[in-house]
Formats: sequence, structure tokens, C-alpha cells
Amino acid sequence: RPDGQQLPLSYAQQRLWFIEQLNPQADASYNIPIHLSIEGALDIAALEYSFNQLLQRHESLRTRFVVNKDDVPNQVIEPFTAVSLPFTDLSQLPPEAKEAQASQYRQKNAQMPFDLEKGPVYHIHVVRLDSETHQLLFTIHHIAFDAWSTGIFLREIVIHYLQKTTGTSLPLPQINVQYADYTLWQQNQLTPEVLAKQLSFWREHLAHAPTT
Repeated sequence: RPDGQQLPLSYAQQRLWFIEQLNPQADASYNIPIHLSIEGALDIAALEYSFNQLLQRHESLRTRFVVNKDDVPNQVIEPFTAVSLPFTDLSQLPPEAKEAQASQYRQKNAQMPFDLEKGPVYHIHVVRLDSETHQLLFTIHHIAFDAWSTGIFLREIVIHYLQKTTGTSLPLPQINVQYADYTLWQQNQLTPEVLAKQLSFWREHLAHAPTT
């Protein structure tokens, strides 16, 4: 895509953005929580490195959604800036209190609403239960993520973690097309003429459908 071009929302993003405007920052219906239990020793610094590699690699994780001067929502992709992983150590608590506190963190991470305009579109938190048990709490808004994205997220964070902790070379393919590029392609494909033709098709086929 050309540098400096305004980036529209895809049609799927427009729908989610519109719903958000009806009840801004007060609804977690479109939150996607990914809560991972990690058994064994955990290198927190390597996990932080791994997440930052994803953050740098995938623009969707760095995207905000703002309204331009024409009152049209656009994507704004922030430049990459490394982040620190919020970390809570519960290892000193009694077992019952530990699990209760961990459950509260999971619920809070999953239900916390997002400000799509300010960003970021994700929440992340690492909780230590003991030296061999951790939980990675990651929640992201559906406007930037879907079920297919979950597999990519899990695969790549593991690959980066292994590269950092073992020195193993596991190169990932370069990403040449980001989601913002797809939205521009979609806008170019679905012109008003194409949409009018598709609408006409369905009006014709549904002309005699029941109205109740």
C-alpha cells in the first residue's frame, strides 16, 4: 500500500466498530480471551521478547481505530514500541487464596473492555503460581483477531520463545501483506457497482420470501 494513504476498515471491522459505538468501552462481548497454563520453568524475559516479536511482526496488534475529519472510521497503525509484560507473583499465597486470586485475574483480563480509539486492542498479563506453574493471560478484541489468528499467535510465540531460549534457528516467512492491505483490496474489489449488482441478486431471489 502507498505510504500515507488513509486506511479504511474492512466490512467486518466496520460492523464491530459500529457495535462498539452503541456502548463504547462498556461491553466485553467481542473480547477473545486466550489463557495458557505453562508447566515447567519459565523464562519471563524470553516470553516478553517473544511477544514483542509478534507485536513488531503483526500490524493488527498495533492498530487503533479513529474517526477522520469526514466522520469516517480509519485504521491507524502505531510504530512498534517494545512493551513490558505485566507480572504478578502469587507463589507465596496459600493454595486456596492463590487459585482464587488467579481466577480473579483471569476474569478481569477476559472481561476488561477496550478503548479502540486509544488502543491497544489487547490485554496481557503473566501470573506465577509457583516456580513451575505460570499462566499467560491474553485477551484481544475481535476487531483485530479471530479464531484463525489464535493458531498463528500460539505457533509464533512458541517459535520465538524456543529461538530465544535454545538458540535454535526457526525462521518465519516474511509477511508481505498485512490486514490493512487486505482492507484496501476489499474496498477496490467491492465497488458501488459490484455491491449494487449483488444487492439486486438477493432482492430478486428473496422477492417472494415470507415476511413473518
